[in-house]
Amino acid sequence: MFSLTAFDGSQNVPPAPVELPARHEKFYLPDSGMSIFQVEGCLYKVHRYFLARESSLFEAMLNLPSPAECQEGDSDGNPIHLQGTTCIEFDALLDFLYNGAFAAHEVISSLKPTSTLYSKKLQAAHRKKIQELECITIYALLSISLRYAFDRITKVAISIIDSFENDIAPIEKIRLAIKHDVLRHWVVNAYRSLVARGASLTLDESQKLGFRKVTILAAAREDILRGTFHTDNVPFPPDGFYFDD
Repeated sequence: MFSLTAFDGSQNVPPAPVELPARHEKFYLPDSGMSIFQVEGCLYKVHRYFLARESSLFEAMLNLPSPAECQEGDSDGNPIHLQGTTCIEFDALLDFLYNGAFAAHEVISSLKPTSTLYSKKLQAAHRKKIQELECITIYALLSISLRYAFDRITKVAISIIDSFENDIAPIEKIRLAIKHDVLRHWVVNAYRSLVARGASLTLDESQKLGFRKVTILAAAREDILRGTFHTDNVPFPPDGFYFDD
């Protein structure tokens, strides 16, 4: 027997769309993928997102249109070349982006010297080495951040370097300030310190400074001997002091 069944059309109604959770406005990161870079003779494969976020130059570089079949940075055979950049600099930048800190990977506590006296000397020596490595790292970070317009990272690097200014020798301060214009505020005090100190420049210091700066310093020191001005009132360095030979 044929029977009729009420038809309400429910079988043809599409299911209600599932409401997805809202994307976090800060931490839902774009799927920007990875890029391969060549620095000196070494390949790096890192996230493009962090580089593009912090540097307008990297953002422009990574967004350059190119044929899909030969996208630069997609393979070891076709990396993005960072000419003029050293591995030390790129390592420092990536360490900062991924870890947010600079640290030499030397662990003093792992050493087991045979005597308490030797332990103190050894720890002091290794602590000094770590400080030297940290200085190399932060100078490298400053250098690459200036070159590629990582503006926020540059400010952090300058702040850290300024915090241990008193531990840097005057000669090194001058060399760094001439190399990085953002540290030029160091020059005056370093110059005055060298002019007013009792000991003359060593051969090594003279070689580091160059003929022009050594000549200017010698002339200022002679002025002190003649009584032209006192060690407590050393004038500002002349403009020529800020230029390399």
